[in-house]
Order: sequence, then C-alpha cells, then structure tokens
Amino acid sequence: MAKLFVHIGLPKTATTTLQRDLFPVFCEANGWDYGGLRYPRNWNLSENSLYGAFMNGVYFGRYELFSDQLSQRADPIRPVLLSDEMITVSTSRSTWKHNLENLKALLEGEDYRILVTLRPPVDAIFSYYLERYDYFKRAYGRFSEDLLKSEDMEIYRYSEFIPRLEANFDPDRLHYASIGQISHLKFSNIEAFLGEPILVDQPLANHNRKEKADGRVKLTSQGNFYSSLASAARQLKLNSMRSAAKALSAPIKPVLEKLSWSRHVPVLSVGERERYDVLLKPDSDKFHSLLS
Repeated sequence: MAKLFVHIGLPKTATTTLQRDLFPVFCEANGWDYGGLRYPRNWNLSENSLYGAFMNGVYFGRYELFSDQLSQRADPIRPVLLSDEMITVSTSRSTWKHNLENLKALLEGEDYRILVTLRPPVDAIFSYYLERYDYFKRAYGRFSEDLLKSEDMEIYRYSEFIPRLEANFDPDRLHYASIGQISHLKFSNIEAFLGEPILVDQPLANHNRKEKADGRVKLTSQGNFYSSLASAARQLKLNSMRSAAKALSAPIKPVLEKLSWSRHVPVLSVGERERYDVLLKPDSDKFHSLLS
C-alpha cells in the first residue's frame, strides 16, 4: 500500500510556493510521485492522471478513478504527495465541506497524512478577500463582520474548523505549518508531515505578492474577461447552450486573456484590525496552539 501525503491548503498560505518550488522538487529528489497541482492550473481534470483522478474523487465522489491511477503506476507502492488548496474552497462545483466529506471517503482504508497550512486569521481572511475580490464584493459588499461569518471564511475560523477536521480525520494524521514558517524556510513541521528532510539552499519565491502604497492594495486582473465567460459557460444548465458558449469563447480566448485592469482597495485601518482581532481571538489562540 502506498503512503499518501495530502496537502489541502488553506488558500493564501504559501500554497503556490509549495506547489511550484518545493513539493515537485522534493518528490523528484526522493523518488516519490507528485500528484499535486502544477502550474499553470488546468481546470480540465484528466481522469488519466493522479492529480485529475484525485480531484475527481474530491469534487464528484468518483473514488474509483484515483484507486485505478494508484494501482496502475510503474511502482504502486511509491509514496504519493498530493496538493491543492481548492479542496478547502467553495465554488460552483462544490463546497469545501462537501469536498472534505469526499476526501474522507477517498482516504478510507489508506495510509495517509494530511498537511494544513495556516495563516493568522485576520491576515488570512483579508488576503483571501483580495484574492477573490470580485466574488466577495458581489456577495457581501465591503469587508465586514458578515464576510467573516460566511461559509467561505469558516476555514479560517480555526476554533471551529479544526474540530471539524478532527471529527473527519484521525487527529494523529493531521499536521500543521504556517506561512511564516514557510517564508522563513523553517520546515520542521512539514518535515514531520513528510517524514523526510527538506533541503532548500535559497529563498523561495513569493508568487502572489501584491503592490501596496498609500494605504491601498493594487489589484490587477488579467484575463478576467475570459475567466468570467468560461465560468458563466460552466454554470449554464443546458448542454447545448454550454457547448455554444464554449465554442464562442475559444477563438477570442487569446485576446481576452491579454486584457487587464487595475483597482485599488483600502487596507484595514488600525481600528478595524484591532476590532477583528478581538472578534477572532479564539481562532488566533487556536492558530498559535497548533504551531506550538
């Protein structure tokens, strides 16, 4: 039986850095199979790859696809490292709660470990708000307590989210690391998860740094016209309409992906941050206890 090492995010916790610069290199050096996200992300999940089969299981409950991919490998007992923060993201496909239920079933009877990467709750929620700004702006308006209480942000309410994880998975199989540890090349928690040392001799890139000036964050949206069109096409109910929308988008995709524009969003004021720190104190306390 192959050992499965599953990184489930959370989003905005250096996941891109791990997936681009660390995990694939580690797997190659140690003779493991990397079945995690590769960049650029491809939303078409191939059933004939470890990653695609795994995410089909997470999203749609098609567990047999992943079992088949595991058994068909040249060496079926090689350890497998899987990673995608979308497991803990709610989308039009499924909610993060649904994904975790499917992940639980997918890992039933397997020898697995799970890594959860974390970030201080107020920082994490505001960063995630910026990452999905258009979505959250439509759904909740400005950054507010209503947003903090939303299902999307429950993943950062650690005092409630972690007990949910522990109810679904053996707590002894759950491992935690923070964005701060990763950015400072302190990998002891991730090494405990992997059971192997990590050798890194240079700083890791920050792939999602946003420009800040005058108390505002610059958001640049590139290719968002195409992404919006593709998202709308995926949500169409009639297959004929979906096919027509897909055919229409294909020839203009190269043009739409080059279009971009910028906006500036105010950062949290000192008073706002202090208020949210008080509201999320149980979650901040849980964050620190998980890393102590």
